[in-house]
Amino acid sequence: MANRDHPVNGKRSKLSLLGTDNLILTDAAQFKVWATGTASRPSVQLQLHDDGNLVMSNSKGTIWQSFDSPTDTLLPLQQFTSYTTLISRRRNSNYSSGFYKFFFDDDNVLRLRFDGPEVSGFYWPPPWKLSWESGRSTYDRRRKAMIDSFGNFSSIDDLTFWSADYGVSWIQRRLTIDVDGNLRLYSREERKEAWVVSWQAMRQPCKIHGLCGENGICSYAPSTGTKCSCLPGYKVKNQNDWSYGCEPKFNISQNASDFSFIQLRKAEFYGYGFGSFPNKTLKECETECV
Repeated sequence: MANRDHPVNGKRSKLSLLGTDNLILTDAAQFKVWATGTASRPSVQLQLHDDGNLVMSNSKGTIWQSFDSPTDTLLPLQQFTSYTTLISRRRNSNYSSGFYKFFFDDDNVLRLRFDGPEVSGFYWPPPWKLSWESGRSTYDRRRKAMIDSFGNFSSIDDLTFWSADYGVSWIQRRLTIDVDGNLRLYSREERKEAWVVSWQAMRQPCKIHGLCGENGICSYAPSTGTKCSCLPGYKVKNQNDWSYGCEPKFNISQNASDFSFIQLRKAEFYGYGFGSFPNKTLKECETECV
């Protein structure tokens, strides 16, 4: 999507290829909101290829192509490099840039990262593991990856996966980082509307950072999906967007004697641990932490 953070109105907006060989997008008021910034001699042509790539070219070759500027989706045969990043949309109905990113990190490894308004962090591959423990290599600096038309994704860092329907070339495919921060490979048969998940990076969605925000609790059931709730004594900040998390219903005190502990079963306060104390009672944990 061109200019995704400041989209134009769907009516009376226009994509034009100028005589200067610059491709521009104008809104209803004829203001230029996006442009390729290209200029060429000799004259150019603009073509939408069968693979979904919009290409501007002349007799000397490609001048500009949409495959170099993905938003949240990678298509088959589209090169993914150190210069490209997939960024999730903000919400299902809001196509502006969200908080989740898929990209090559400085150590040449493909990672998923949450960049929230207050906190950020990697969550895939697991940050507590070394790269080789996750089956990744850091030695090749070419930083290239691609999904082929059969459903195989392969990367220079040794990340490889296959779609559940691997081997069929006529199925449409797309690799998308979704609003919930999960990276999913989708498949769709021709003449059918529904996209079906054929692979996903995170099997446990609640391990994705930031889903329920600060002081939020994420729970998951296969039949209902993920659900967010607040810690006892907290309330949700924004009913329409859980990424803002929860805020206390009480006044925060700096006096340790004003604090008490509660036990939350089958819960992990992920990302905030000062230390790990196994085989401790609740009272012993309270002594260690206050």
